[in-house]
Amino acid sequence: MIKKLLQLIQKNGISSRSILAKEMNISVELLDLMLTDLQRKGYIEVNKIPDGTSCEICPFHKICKISKEECESNNQQTLRLTKKGLDFVNSQ
Repeated sequence: MIKKLLQLIQKNGISSRSILAKEMNISVELLDLMLTDLQRKGYIEVNKIPDGTSCEICPFHKICKISKEECESNNQQTLRLTKKGLDFVNSQ
């Protein structure tokens, strides 16, 4: 399950938590716990997009899969695999 989540993060680039949770068939709450654990263990980096950042000036707007309405109404974050995360995804 962890490898699948890391693969989705790698494949999807910037995606909303609700999209990731739906693709994983889990609740957003469980996804948040998993993301916190992956960050704590050094598999992902989480970067918060500052509140009030409009899509047009966001540095990720060209690759983002989050709708403008969802992004501007929630605290959004970007997720990126670390070297440790990439190594885990590419193993086996």
